[in-house]
Amino acid sequence: MTDVIHEVEAVAAEVKQEAIKVVEEVKAEAKKLTQELSAEEKLAIREIENSYLKAQIEINRLAQITKDAQQKFTNNVEALTKKYVLSPAEYVFDNVELLFRKK
Repeated sequence: MTDVIHEVEAVAAEVKQEAIKVVEEVKAEAKKLTQELSAEEKLAIREIENSYLKAQIEINRLAQITKDAQQKFTNNVEALTKKYVLSPAEYVFDNVELLFRKK
């Protein structure tokens, strides 16, 4: 019976050693799945991202300025058509020569 116990203990030790090898192999493979970046690389990426976000904010700001200017222009031309009693169906505003032309 002691021979069986010794055999079982020997197999258990062998299984334990094999398990340790497998764990080490898995750790090595898992390490390959991720690649850490250096602090400088992370900083460079954050700076680029920050520049991008600032540009997006500036684009949105300029889009709002453009929209407001277009609305002001349209309101001004409409006021002039009313002032000079011109029909928008008959006249179009020439914004290069700044006059109304008959269509």
